[in-house]
Amino acid sequence: MDKETLKDKFAGSILGLAIGDAMGVPVNGLSPFQVRTSFHAPIHGFYPGNGQPAGKYSSEAAAALNLASAVGKAGRFDLDSLTGVSKKIPYSPS
Repeated sequence: MDKETLKDKFAGSILGLAIGDAMGVPVNGLSPFQVRTSFHAPIHGFYPGNGQPAGKYSSEAAAALNLASAVGKAGRFDLDSLTGVSKKIPYSPS
């Protein structure tokens, strides 16, 4: 696999993680019954919930984005480059 294809796959996986996470934020901690009664259908978009605006990703996704950013800058998975990873991609709970 060439380097550009690998980069595209990596970027797509991170984008998918952030989108899926943002779609799940409003139903975090709810039972399947609570999801069905609150939304009356499967989740097919972004909704506000759990005190968050529609489309807001969680702190777990922010951590994954920070990790991906550090790996991208280093050009490889390097533990030494990850020791300085801080909250470079902003996350605020509201």
